[in-house]
Amino acid sequence: MKKIWLGLVIFSFILAFSGPISASENGVETEAEMEKISSPAEIKNFRDIKKEGMALFGIRKEKKVENGKNEVKASSSELEKISHPGEISLFEKIKKIGAALFGVRKVAVVKKAMIKPEAATCVATAIDKKDGALKTMISSSSEKHIIALGARTDCQKDVLNKTTAQEQVDANKVCVKTFNDGIKAINDAREKARISAWEAYKVDLKECTKLQAPVATSTTVSQSLTPEQIILEDGENEASAIK
Repeated sequence: MKKIWLGLVIFSFILAFSGPISASENGVETEAEMEKISSPAEIKNFRDIKKEGMALFGIRKEKKVENGKNEVKASSSELEKISHPGEISLFEKIKKIGAALFGVRKVAVVKKAMIKPEAATCVATAIDKKDGALKTMISSSSEKHIIALGARTDCQKDVLNKTTAQEQVDANKVCVKTFNDGIKAINDAREKARISAWEAYKVDLKECTKLQAPVATSTTVSQSLTPEQIILEDGENEASAIK
């Protein structure tokens, strides 16, 4: 109840003192669509908040914007001083504070490239290498898990030979600790192997990317010939299906 009351107090405070704040994008003042803020908890999802009657309105924070060919996103809402005019293109939501310019730094997002025929064999080899390493990891860790379980079986059966309850309890604690320590070591090694396989895969894909770089011509001499990065996800890295 206290938290709800505090939220209402804060909400009322903002209603009383908030004023309109101009929105800007890429250095140009724009009229963005305002949206009613339904509750105090939603305030953090909005910017440029202003009061309309007894309600608050604001512009919902954008997660992504487009800048030419490259998709970009703001790393945070924190303003940073722009040290040189040549860096203006690296920022968004630019504001003048005093005699200096401030803005939110853009973070480039690598565009995923279509895999062209000249790189297909290279990518196929990278896939085989990655999944081969993962299969080895699974097989090795599974075998070690089975061995650890067998050792625990024998250990706990030996506990039954103890003649007092305390001796059985103490002996079983040793069985459990040995098993848990062993499983942790196995899982740690498994995770390191998984990460290593994925890091090697990313390096291999970068090499494959070079195979489909644009060919320089008289019309492209002044243009960047850096190819878009090949990124072929398989769900394992995000969903952690293999652990």
